[in-house]
Amino acid sequence: MREREEKTQKEMELLRAKKKLEALKKEHQKLSSQVQKHSIFKNYLEDVVKISPQFEDIQDVISRYKLLVRTRKDLQQSQEKDREMMEQAKVLLDQYEAEKAAEILQCRNELEQLQ
Repeated sequence: MREREEKTQKEMELLRAKKKLEALKKEHQKLSSQVQKHSIFKNYLEDVVKISPQFEDIQDVISRYKLLVRTRKDLQQSQEKDREMMEQAKVLLDQYEAEKAAEILQCRNELEQLQ
């Protein structure tokens, strides 16, 4: 009886191992397919390195790209900050113009009274 239970248990372990192996094979196929699909990018970067004297290897290209992305982000932030400052300056200018227009109007009224 015990031998039969051990045999059944081993058979179940074998079945689980086979299922796991099949799942791993499927995952391997999927990943291999993705590697193949994305290999065109590696080939492209290798071609860039070949034709461009400023890059010695693919990592140089990637580093340059990351630098450009950071620079673009910094410029966008700076541009946004400048835009906000211009809006604030316009509000202040509008207030100043309104104050001066009121002063001019007051001076004209005083001048009319004096005449």
